[in-house]
Amino acid sequence: MDYAPHVISLDNSNAGEYPLIFMTGHYDFEFTEKEIEELRRFLNKGGILVASAAAGLKPFDTAFRREIKRVLPQSDLIKLPPSHPIFAMGWNRIFEVEYAPAALRDNPNLQYPEFYAIFIDNRIAVLYTPYDFKSSLNREANAYNKGLIPDDALRVALNIITYAISH
Repeated sequence: MDYAPHVISLDNSNAGEYPLIFMTGHYDFEFTEKEIEELRRFLNKGGILVASAAAGLKPFDTAFRREIKRVLPQSDLIKLPPSHPIFAMGWNRIFEVEYAPAALRDNPNLQYPEFYAIFIDNRIAVLYTPYDFKSSLNREANAYNKGLIPDDALRVALNIITYAISH
């Protein structure tokens, strides 16, 4: 079994070989029609897209919300409550998390995982956070990281993977 991360293009039909795709970025972007078609196919076949705005930057946040609406026009991103099973299931229950200082400067009330989901057939197909997720998972030292602290990012990632393979 190969557990290494792989870079894939959304317009490639072999994206369906992976159960989970992670996407991040800093800036504005637009999906091509082919990327929209393949991503829609991936999500409808049971795949999960996990996305985060690198450094919590607004241009990516705005673009992601716009572009995912093009992929799934009948669906909306819904904010997950802290009680959602992705956070509150099994051995790794996450009731509160800690955010990096840069995130707290913008929103001092952050204390729960802030993720949004699109559901297809009652399962999470898209999981998105407007806060940085990847930098913390990589344990990158970045004064501009508007996201979870590394330990809490890892806890959330473990739950996302557990949820993805069990649903």
